Amino acid sequence: MKLLQKQYGTDLSLHIHTQTTSINKSSLDAYNNMIRTTTECMSAVIGGCDSLSVIPYNFGFEDANDFSDRMALNQQHICRDEAYLGKVADIAAGSYYIETLTEELATRAWERFKEIEAKGGYIKAFTSGFIQDLIEKDCGELLNESAEGKRVLIGVNKFQNPKEKFEPYTYLVKPKSEAASPFKKIKPVRMAFKFEEEKLLSNKAAK
Repeated sequence: MKLLQKQYGTDLSLHIHTQTTSINKSSLDAYNNMIRTTTECMSAVIGGCDSLSVIPYNFGFEDANDFSDRMALNQQHICRDEAYLGKVADIAAGSYYIETLTEELATRAWERFKEIEAKGGYIKAFTSGFIQDLIEKDCGELLNESAEGKRVLIGVNKFQNPKEKFEPYTYLVKPKSEAASPFKKIKPVRMAFKFEEEKLLSNKAAK
């Protein structure tokens, strides 16, 4: 944040809003998603976000319902009212491991920021497809890591539940049509999709 303020010669405060990700969510052992979003929620607060949104555990593979919406809200309440994450100014202060990782992430983010600025700024980099290509490359690496078991997803590529009843959700059968766009699109990706398809085909073969 200080680097950005110095770069643009401003002392205006920046509001950092964060949201839990969907890339590691799965319909296999779906309740594990609540553990994933909880750790993501905690990471965002420890990292100093000003506000955050927790997506429901079933986001990406079925429509949210009253239960999943309520659980997502309760996760934020627990972090605030029971874990008291909002009561400490700098939770990670003094933790060499966390501070080292933070420094590494900040350095990489700053280098990426300068890379985009060198392309003429965010708008030009987006319209040229540069940003989309970067995201696509990073997503490809994550998908490969999950497929090879290097990035563990409990209940998906490790410790799968053989007794789980798996339902073929609509998104696996009929992909949603997309509106035309003059720019290259950023398509949502989930690491579990490959394993869900394999489970679906396995169930069909068993029948």
